[in-house]
Amino acid sequence: MITVVLDFETYSACDLKASGAWAYAEHPSTEILCMGYKIESQPTKIWTPPDPFPLDLAFAIDEGVVVDAHNAQFERAIWRYKLHEKRTAFFYEQEYELGPVPTPRKWRDTMAVCAYRSLPLSLDAVGDVLGLKFRKDKRGKDVLRKLSRPRKPTKAHPNTRMEYDHAASEGLWDILYEYCIGDVDVEAELAATLGWLPQGEAEVWQLDQQINQRGIYADIPAAAAAIKLAAEHNKSLGDELCAMTNDSEMTVKKVARFKQWLASKNLILEDLQKDTVEHALGRLDPLEHPEAHRALKIRQQLSINSVSKLKTILDVANTDHRMRGLCQYHGSGTGRWAGRHFQPQNIPRPTATNALDKKGRPYLDEELLMDHLQLEGMNIGTLDVTYGDVASALTSSLRGMLIAEPGKRFYVSDFSAIEARVTMWLAGQKDKVDAFFAYDQGIGSDIYCVAAEDLYDYKINKHDHPNERQLGKIQILGCGYQMSGLKLVMTAAKQGVVLTEEQGAWIVQSYREKNPKVVRLWYGLQEAVITAIGQGFVTTYQGVEFRTVQDKAGKWLRCKLPSGRFLWYFDPKLGLGVSWNGQERWSITYQSRDNKRGGAWGTVHTYGGMLTENVVQAISRDLLVAAMFRVEEAGYPLVLTVHDEVVCETDYAFGDMDEFNAIVSGPVPPWAHGCPVAAAGWTGSRYKKE
Repeated sequence: MITVVLDFETYSACDLKASGAWAYAEHPSTEILCMGYKIESQPTKIWTPPDPFPLDLAFAIDEGVVVDAHNAQFERAIWRYKLHEKRTAFFYEQEYELGPVPTPRKWRDTMAVCAYRSLPLSLDAVGDVLGLKFRKDKRGKDVLRKLSRPRKPTKAHPNTRMEYDHAASEGLWDILYEYCIGDVDVEAELAATLGWLPQGEAEVWQLDQQINQRGIYADIPAAAAAIKLAAEHNKSLGDELCAMTNDSEMTVKKVARFKQWLASKNLILEDLQKDTVEHALGRLDPLEHPEAHRALKIRQQLSINSVSKLKTILDVANTDHRMRGLCQYHGSGTGRWAGRHFQPQNIPRPTATNALDKKGRPYLDEELLMDHLQLEGMNIGTLDVTYGDVASALTSSLRGMLIAEPGKRFYVSDFSAIEARVTMWLAGQKDKVDAFFAYDQGIGSDIYCVAAEDLYDYKINKHDHPNERQLGKIQILGCGYQMSGLKLVMTAAKQGVVLTEEQGAWIVQSYREKNPKVVRLWYGLQEAVITAIGQGFVTTYQGVEFRTVQDKAGKWLRCKLPSGRFLWYFDPKLGLGVSWNGQERWSITYQSRDNKRGGAWGTVHTYGGMLTENVVQAISRDLLVAAMFRVEEAGYPLVLTVHDEVVCETDYAFGDMDEFNAIVSGPVPPWAHGCPVAAAGWTGSRYKKE
């Protein structure tokens, strides 16, 4: 099949990083500076508007060519918004209409392949890792910055665009065209090195692109009202801080100045990081140190990212009020989606309440909160009286900013304790698998509550004992991945549960004694990997296969999941290390994006518990993908996926909640036979967390 590699370079007054590809492409100031394209093995060419669209590319697209791009979502968005109009050409001062630019029907994305292989996503970084012959031109990147963005006007050069300053821009255009050609050549080499996604994953990526193009509707009036209140609240806190410190220029961003003032109040802090401030507030008596305590509370409130998330809604939304491009395909090495821009995966849980349920328990009514935010005359004083904490109210509003388009509604369903279920199923821990099946039939309690009951020695339910259940959840999930006692203590502390190291060690030991097959799973997977890397054998444990392979990109450890999908570990190595008790043991390393270091590329160490986590999360993702295809086929269009949850938007009269939950929960694929999958959800017009 004929392939084309292409790349756009554009100008816009819109900030691409803040707005994302779709809002950027739609912005009226956005225009194409040039397009580089390469048909098969032909030399790369440049097209610059308003020249007639190249006939060879138009003919190739009409023939059904496959178009490759790096981060193809950007090229697709530019094509949709900037190449939809009819083409014109000028011959002998006459204008001729040539008809609309043809739109590619088949796209591929080299960035998606990098994500699938757990390689760096940027062309620069992946070129360095793989040692590609072609590399991005750093000089061209600097030129692109000058030509693609507005500049600050001066008296000598009042125009905001570099290109209008002919003396300054002379020679830059040739560098830009070379840069664009270079990008296309890098992408072509990358595509030849890595190939395309396997058929099943290619279909997942195509579904991902469909979801991102649909987007999700945003409550723009509510977001605008919340931003106004947030600005008022922040100004009030800033004014209070200046008055308290007797310093008109004091802000929480002036760290050294702020720390110096705290020191004058007998509070010495090494830094002002989130954990440090939380710890200080926990040990500081507000009656003995009222000013220092209040100042730290102000810093804490001004550091809440709800304001930036609210602004993101306005930045990212297109003119039809839909936010697009919120999901990143294969955002983690296990294949799960990551959030982008508004980051729906990282919306804080609501802490504010404004209503009581039938049993008199407080909860958050999102519709009521949105009404309050938009009330005429609403101010931070009224909001503070109503909710007790303005910052809490604003943060709690974030989830509800996502709404169904007028005349439609959401169907949302979430897998129940899916990682715990998959862990027990994969390990063959039959008693726990049977307990899950029994719970789904209405017999027995939630597994996290059962675990908490063993720890607290009294009856637990999820509504009346949320903190106790949370510890049960930490034990079931964390200990399933070989968590240590100290790590459990630290994890629990971040979620408001205080434990001693002795209690942490006891909780870990209790889990291991009750789930011996899970313990065996850790060491079985670890030994399989050591044998595959060290001896080159194909090894299998509990239906998970490992082997080392060599291709154009380099050496890999390849993990074949029960679904048939692969996980990839680049440049795997064995070394000798020392365990916690001083015993010599094998050390397993590979090269990857390290989420613990902000996604930086480098050496990652792994072991049985982490391998178990990788495999379990990957299997959970494959079950989610199967459910996503089932709901699509049943007529429920997906607009979002968040963790283990599917979010669909349908016409209001369409669908049934029981039917939807049944579709999400099963039937499971044949490869997952015996895995206790269950799902529960809700339907409504405003997004929430059940």
